[in-house]
Amino acid sequence: MVAGAKLTAADENKVMLGKGLATQLGARPGDAVVVLVDNPSSGLNAIDATVAGVFESVSKAYDDSAVLVHVEAARKLLKVPGAHSWLVYLDATEDTAAAAAALRGRLDVKQYEVRTWDQLAEFYARAVDLFRQQLDVVRFRSAPARSAR
Repeated sequence: MVAGAKLTAADENKVMLGKGLATQLGARPGDAVVVLVDNPSSGLNAIDATVAGVFESVSKAYDDSAVLVHVEAARKLLKVPGAHSWLVYLDATEDTAAAAAALRGRLDVKQYEVRTWDQLAEFYARAVDLFRQQLDVVRFRSAPARSAR
């Protein structure tokens, strides 16, 4: 959190903005905003909201466009009764595997698919693979030469 507060279960008319988006809009916690969506099946829809907080993640591109809304506000905006995906945010990345295992143990596998952030982050996976390959080249070049006898 950069400013303000996280959304709570009671914050149906509040939003959180990524730092870059908040900067572009000149918006701060307590400011009124209008969230507008273009829903392909039903056209434009909007809600009035108050900025609860501003957050910053590890991705500037995400922070430049992210708006987090209460699930009920999202349902109103998109005119749908449910959700096609749920995101669970953890306080510590190292808890990811345990949290995913706990969810898999409690949810019906026929109705829910549990995937971790690293499984969803294609760019991250490609970057890790590229760095691993580069390190392998550095390791190979810096390995001591064996003398032939």
